[in-house]
Amino acid sequence: MDQTSTETERRFAELEARIADLTTRLTAATAPPADVGGTASPSAAATPTSRRTALRLAGAAVVGAIGVAATTTPAAADTGNPLTLGEIPADGNTTVDPTRVNYTGGGGTTNGFVFQAGSNITTNTTPGSVGYAAALAGWSGAGRAPASGVFGFSQNPGAYGVIGQNDTPTGTGVFGTSATGIGVSGSSSGPTGYGVIGAGGFAGVLGLSGDYSLASLLSNKANLYLQPNNNLGASIPPPKTRPSTRTDAHRQGEMENVDGDLWWCVVGGSPGQWRKISGPTVAGAYHAITPARVFDSRAAAPTPGLLSVGVPLAVSLAASRDLDTGAVLNGNLVPVGATAVLANVTIVNTVGSGFLTVNPGSIATVSSSTINWSATGQILNNGVSLTLGGDRQVTIVPGGSVGAATDVVIDVTGYFV
Repeated sequence: MDQTSTETERRFAELEARIADLTTRLTAATAPPADVGGTASPSAAATPTSRRTALRLAGAAVVGAIGVAATTTPAAADTGNPLTLGEIPADGNTTVDPTRVNYTGGGGTTNGFVFQAGSNITTNTTPGSVGYAAALAGWSGAGRAPASGVFGFSQNPGAYGVIGQNDTPTGTGVFGTSATGIGVSGSSSGPTGYGVIGAGGFAGVLGLSGDYSLASLLSNKANLYLQPNNNLGASIPPPKTRPSTRTDAHRQGEMENVDGDLWWCVVGGSPGQWRKISGPTVAGAYHAITPARVFDSRAAAPTPGLLSVGVPLAVSLAASRDLDTGAVLNGNLVPVGATAVLANVTIVNTVGSGFLTVNPGSIATVSSSTINWSATGQILNNGVSLTLGGDRQVTIVPGGSVGAATDVVIDVTGYFV
């Protein structure tokens, strides 16, 4: 039996003994006084005093009963009271407001609502001693592991595990610190929910930890989501444009998602200096590979024979091929989603004079040349960047004098994705 149950039983035992004593005294106080002969006297003078005494004694008993009941029974607020704890009784004593604490006193580092657990939290027992002003503050000390200061979990689609909002210029929506654990933790099992969401004039989510500041675990979605700042809703300031075109102040290390373009602030200022590190029109990260052949018109596969002026040829650069036969060795040398490749384009067995244009996808128009030749029998090569179509394909367009032709070899040295 825990200490609380033992204390409750002790107090009830004391109450029962007191009630028994009061009952005895009440009986004696209300009995008619005896006369000298030992018979009861109908004297009315003693009755009011006796009754007043009885009422005082009964009141004391009621107060004692309330004291014990208050330690064992859930409490409900009167209608309109902003704080309701425990069960709502059947007598209709309910409240229309949610459970909350309205705290207007103090300032500086004072907390509105504090949750604490563990054996080393004595330094946090005084409001303001923790060093952070917060509407809700939570600590978990030694002896409570594994535990979290504040933990949020939601099973509803579109709902949030932890949400925090701050409207002051330097405040934080969600702030978490941890020596070796997790600074901020939130979980949502809903298909469109969020584990942690924060909105603040200074920082939406801030995590300080001896291990990881921000981490996402056990999720089949992305580990990090940056809300596009052109789609924040009517309650947020007007949509922002490309950072380098604005005049608002920013600091080094800020990151923004503008229409799918990911921007990074490298030097603070108004607006500072920004670099676009990703986006729909950015090639992506470069992946260097061991050079591999992806096309050779001299081989039996995939398309043998000289390329002639006026006859474009679509070629896939996805697979590496055998140097002699052209057979596929690796069907995904250049993976799905690759936007461009670095390649060496070589021309062999040239006839006449001409040029080749290598375009992305199925584009067959000529706006520039990739490599040129000026005479028959030349062997030339050029290292180039080739943009790919969505199917990892390019189109080779030969041009030049009448009858010009050449064999073409393409070797890939790396790709962007």
